[in-house]
Amino acid sequence: MRDWLGRIFLGCVLIALVVISGNGALAGEGVAVPPAKTQPEVQLPTLVETVTSGPYRLTRTLNRNSLSVADRLELTLTAEGPEDVVIDLPSPEGALGDFTLLENRDQAPKLIGKDRQQVSRTYLLEPYLAGDYSLPPLVVSFQSKNGLVENVKSEAIQFTVVSLLDANPNQTIGDIVEPVAQPLNPWIVAAWIGGGLFIIALLGAVIFFLIRRRRNRPPPPPPSPREVARRELDQLLGAGLLGQGLIKEFHLRLSHILRHYLENRFGLRAPEQTTEEFLTDLGHRRELFDTKLHGLLRHFLTQCDLVKFARSLPSTEEIDHSIEICREIIDSATTNATRESTS
Repeated sequence: MRDWLGRIFLGCVLIALVVISGNGALAGEGVAVPPAKTQPEVQLPTLVETVTSGPYRLTRTLNRNSLSVADRLELTLTAEGPEDVVIDLPSPEGALGDFTLLENRDQAPKLIGKDRQQVSRTYLLEPYLAGDYSLPPLVVSFQSKNGLVENVKSEAIQFTVVSLLDANPNQTIGDIVEPVAQPLNPWIVAAWIGGGLFIIALLGAVIFFLIRRRRNRPPPPPPSPREVARRELDQLLGAGLLGQGLIKEFHLRLSHILRHYLENRFGLRAPEQTTEEFLTDLGHRRELFDTKLHGLLRHFLTQCDLVKFARSLPSTEEIDHSIEICREIIDSATTNATRESTS
């Protein structure tokens, strides 16, 4: 069984490897895709404005002097002043003039020259539509150590933002075309089919193995004579015959349980014999019961016969004693027979 499953599994693996290797070979024989050409970086012209007032200097730099709706504009303010001066750069929110303000980026302050410092902030701006845009003057405050404040202001500047069509008047927008269906790669289709067949074969092998193993599983062993006798005794005690006054019926079933146990356990013909016949045959097999158990068995069977044939009514203590004798014989006979077989 294991050899058969191993052959199926190995065959499916080989099929999958052949399909995958063929797919890879086909991919290797395809037309090589030429590397993408790297476009040279275009250096855009910049606009620089510098305003000087005494020891203070303000420089405004724009990274481009023309703008389309697809472009973004970077405006950088650089302020210089004495080292002991507090420089405050403008911090607009949301918009700067007609432009949308996307973010502010500050550069770390640095020392330049002798006892002078420089701070910078870059504003990332974006137009929304084509048209005329204006950048307002930007004011930078310089506060000296004695508390005097001087403001330095840049000039306003105008921009014309053009649309992409205006930048290229010969460009036209074509109609939307239907999607083009790509041809199926036969090797990919074969790979999917091979993989599906492999999975189906593997699942089928597993299911077949599980069903075969379940069919070959041995049935559970039957209950032992002792287990059957104890179960029947418990059922008899739970039937409530004594509470209903059915004394004779109770002793008939009690005797039946013990006689059938002795027949099933030791091969004795107890159910078919009278008490005397059974005790006579049992006397020839002393290895099964010792003297004590033999006496208890005689007392038990005699008591049951008195109830069945002489219509004797035993007391509650005598009934309980008969039940205990039945239990003891079932347990002790099993123990004695096991000890005899091992010796």
